[in-house]
Amino acid sequence: MNQDSFNINKELLSKATMLYIEDEDIVRQETTELFSVFFDKVLVAANGKEALELYMDNEDTIDLILTDLNMPVMNGIDFISNVRDRNWDVPILVNTGFDDSKTILKVIKLNIANYILKPIQINTTLKIISRILEESDKTKEIIRQRNELNQFMSILDSQNLICEYDNHGMIVYANENFCNISGYTIQEVCGKKYDFLKYCNSNIYDLIAKSLENGDIFSGKLKNISKDGKIFYLNSTIFPIFDKDKNIIKYRAFSYLRTEDEEEKNSMKKQIISLKSDVFKQQLQAKENETKSSEEQKSSISKTELEMISLRTQIKDLKKQNKYLLQKLDAQQKRVEDYQLQLLKIKGD
Repeated sequence: MNQDSFNINKELLSKATMLYIEDEDIVRQETTELFSVFFDKVLVAANGKEALELYMDNEDTIDLILTDLNMPVMNGIDFISNVRDRNWDVPILVNTGFDDSKTILKVIKLNIANYILKPIQINTTLKIISRILEESDKTKEIIRQRNELNQFMSILDSQNLICEYDNHGMIVYANENFCNISGYTIQEVCGKKYDFLKYCNSNIYDLIAKSLENGDIFSGKLKNISKDGKIFYLNSTIFPIFDKDKNIIKYRAFSYLRTEDEEEKNSMKKQIISLKSDVFKQQLQAKENETKSSEEQKSSISKTELEMISLRTQIKDLKKQNKYLLQKLDAQQKRVEDYQLQLLKIKGD
């Protein structure tokens, strides 16, 4: 018969490790060869004692056990009992050569996944194993998600104030943080109205009630008063929890503390940052002005120096010109004097 007509999950089988126990040598060898085609790994034992040793050595990797019941050294029931002492959930498929209701009832009490009669029909067996592994995978995924959710809830519980209300708005649970901040014990909190901590009458609680009745999520800031009269603020998110039929069964609130002091600190930080920014801008502007003034002074000094150099050059040129004129004047004066002497000589003659 074509194996594809059976609901065999070949992909799932190819990733699985099976522990197979059979005391008949020929049956064990032939069946192991067939199983090896489908499974990632097949561990094989001839009796319960060998099987238990193999299981203990490979407990973390074995996905399924297929065992005979009537075996030497240690029978199947004793083997299963020993496995169940260590692990109640690993899937065990029983392969028996007789339909003994008393024996079957014994192994059923040991949480077996299913049983098949000898001789093994490989296709039917693979179909049953596929279904068992699929269910096992679903169970593992549910456990993984539940563990992940528990870890997430543990983190939230350690960092937030958490409480739960019933459909009438009465508190049925509050975590340690909620009790510490409010000043009330868990016994005092449970049974009180969800708004019993409110500082004064406020329309916001009407908004909360309306949101919750409509199955909506409320998120906002609440002003509360503790048992000893201290005011505290909570940033709260309140949401409904539904059952499988989408009926509201309770409400859960996650809140974190935000005090007025914290708000003042945040406001002060903003002001300080703003002031620092203004001072920095002023200092930067002053530095720019100083640089500009320095450059202007340098420019002014440079111009003065150039003017002085120019004046010195002009004076030097004037001095040269004056010297030339004096020399020219002396020469002209000498010519005049020579000319006068010549005239005197002529008059004397």
